[in-house]
Order: sequence, then C-alpha cells, then structure tokens
Amino acid sequence: MNKHIISFILCSAMCLQTMSGQEGSSAQSITINMESDTVSVTVQAADQAFVDGQYSRAIQMYQEIIATQGVSAGLYLNLGNAYFKTDNLAQALISYERAILLDPTDQDVRFNLELARSKCVDKTTQPNMLFITAWAKKISRIMNVNQWGMAAIVFLTVAMALICVYYILAPGRRGKGLCAWLFPIFILFSIMSWITAGQQKRNISRHDYAIVTAPSVTVRSTPSSQGTEIVIVHEGFKVKVEDKSSMKQWIEIKLEDGNVGWIEADMIEII
Repeated sequence: MNKHIISFILCSAMCLQTMSGQEGSSAQSITINMESDTVSVTVQAADQAFVDGQYSRAIQMYQEIIATQGVSAGLYLNLGNAYFKTDNLAQALISYERAILLDPTDQDVRFNLELARSKCVDKTTQPNMLFITAWAKKISRIMNVNQWGMAAIVFLTVAMALICVYYILAPGRRGKGLCAWLFPIFILFSIMSWITAGQQKRNISRHDYAIVTAPSVTVRSTPSSQGTEIVIVHEGFKVKVEDKSSMKQWIEIKLEDGNVGWIEADMIEII
C-alpha cells in the first residue's frame, strides 16, 4: 500500500513539473517582458500617444509591439481601448476577448468588454447553466493559467509533506489522523487546479470563436452566396467556429440558438 501511495505522489509530481514547464514556456511566448528598456520606452510612447488623443498612432504602436515582442492582457486592453476610441467596435471586441483569454482575472478588461458588447446591434445572451457549472466557471476566473499551475504544484507539495509527516509520526500520536484526512483533500485541490490550468491553456490556443467585422453579414445554410439565408448578424457579434479548414472562402459557425450556418471568411476575424 505504501509503495502505491509513494508511486502516485512521484508520478503526480512529475506530471505537474512537466505541465509547469510547458506553461512556463507558453507564458514566455505569449507575454511581454515589460522590464526591457527598449520595450518599456515603446509602450510608454504608445500610451502617451493614446493620452494625447492620437488613437490611430497608438493602435499602430501597440500592434507593432505585439507583433515583434509578444502579447499580454495589458497590451490587448490598451489596443482595445484605442480601437474603441476610433469607433472600431469589432477590433475593440477582438482585443478585449484576447485579453480576457490571457488573464480572466482582469476586471478592467471584463468591464470594457461588457461596455463594448452593449454597443453591438445583436445582443449576446449567456446560455443557461447549471448552478455547479456556473460556480465552477466563476471559480476558474480567480486566477490565470500560470497561477493555477503554481497552485497545483503548491497543493501537491503540501500533500507530499502531509504524507511524509504521517509516516514519521508514531502510531497514536496526535496529528497522524489529521494528516491522513488532509492528504486526499490537498491531492484533490491539486488535481482540480491542474485541470483548470489545462482548460485555460486550451482556451488560449483553440481559437474557436470569432467576431463579425463587417457592418452586417448574412449567415447561410450552405457555403455559397446562393445558400438559404438563416439570419443577418452585425458588427461585433460573437460566433463559435465549427470548421475553418475545409473551405477557404467560407467558415462554418454555430449560433446561440444552436443553428449551424456558413459565413464568408473575410467577414469575421478569429479571436
């Protein structure tokens, strides 16, 4: 029995270490080093352009930073604000959506995203969810992917310490029973944190949602301009991408009501 427990701990530690390494490399590829002198000056100049009301210039500068240095929630937030100031609602929403994927804990991004959504012609309605599902989704927003990964490692470390203390203490010693009781709880917390980190990481990389960028566009039943009209959607409307690989000029999407249709590829932009 002891061998099984120790083997489980070692396997869990190895998996979490691997996941932590992957998240670390992923974070390096999707975040910007704000401490770099060169990047800091560029960001400051972009921020100053925004403050001075030179929104188009600020947009160009933020885009250049993202293209050459990497992305972060803060950069996408600033880019979205600049787009919002130029009344480019679609690009503002795309930027805010990308920011919230990188950091679901950022309340400024969430507020601005909801504000931008309120300007859309087509109002997005949140699907009804079970209480436990809504609660779990709310909990997952407490931390970002790296923080959840670190929490998983911390919980596992505490669990390993508890099981070590359990075997060190002599039978009948106070605290031995407490260690045995707390060990599975911290293992469960570690697994849940691991799953949440993995889910957030998949959300960042999947790119399965898009924003309508055209003033209005017709969703059709087939990938053809002759297809039956399903609905007309407007700028800023968010759709789920079902298939973006089978055809070049058309993308299959799913609407809120569950209907599946086709939309011209150049009328939307993947988040």
